[in-house]
Amino acid sequence: MAATEEEQLKSELILNELKTRHRTKDIVDVEEERIKVVIFTCGKNRYAFYGADIREIIPKCDISWVPCLPEYLPGLINIRGDIESVIDIRYFLGEEKTGKGTSLIAMAVRGDFRSGVMIDTAEMGLAPECGTNKLPEPPPVPKEEQTYSGPINLLLFSVGEVFFGIDADQVTEIAAYTGEKGEDLFWFHEEMGYGNEKLSYHSPTVITIRVNGISPYQVIIDAMEDVAEFNSNDIRIFPALLEPFSLLKGMWGILPWRGNMVLLVDFQRLGRKRALKPEQT
Repeated sequence: MAATEEEQLKSELILNELKTRHRTKDIVDVEEERIKVVIFTCGKNRYAFYGADIREIIPKCDISWVPCLPEYLPGLINIRGDIESVIDIRYFLGEEKTGKGTSLIAMAVRGDFRSGVMIDTAEMGLAPECGTNKLPEPPPVPKEEQTYSGPINLLLFSVGEVFFGIDADQVTEIAAYTGEKGEDLFWFHEEMGYGNEKLSYHSPTVITIRVNGISPYQVIIDAMEDVAEFNSNDIRIFPALLEPFSLLKGMWGILPWRGNMVLLVDFQRLGRKRALKPEQT
């Protein structure tokens, strides 16, 4: 049954608004007569991209890790305010990873595909006997969805070296951790894929989450970083390549903040998923 206006999560409404804006930016340049190529090395071999598919070559930059992504998706990069996914193409080419790592990222765009691709070196070239390089028509714009545009209060915190943010309206209580026991406290830690990784909690804090229709539950976090009001314009959507994985873990948006990428998590979405788990096992 479709959610009513009252039942629909605020994060879903903001996400709909951000996606509506994002569609207006998807303009693709088409080169008709000859195909330029970008020749690149990856591992021990040379390969090539269609030149029209590569928007720019970016020097090596910091890649922000996102929980629970497959091995071929190392994370996110921030390119002049645009948040982009990154693909480790070695995974598909069968090239071995080297300890030195890659030095460049090729920003690839074709149709509705858009992502950075990790490569070693790059140079321009021209393919012999080139034909045309017509790109497919863009996908139809989905029907208009209900959106939300306005301020949102976010509580920002960290777990390990990763920054997260949640809607402050979902938090009913904040208290210092005093040694309480219970697996439920570390449920978020496990849900985000930290597994058995040992983390140092510098300023452990327990927050109580309010979930509509479900009993409140507690989660332990590391240091609280800030509680502040942000505008929906400050929030970026997850790149399309990462969104299916991020939404499974309740992560619906990204907030560039003080040089960091804050992963926005909807604890109501996670809480509903958590409540359903016993019935599914």
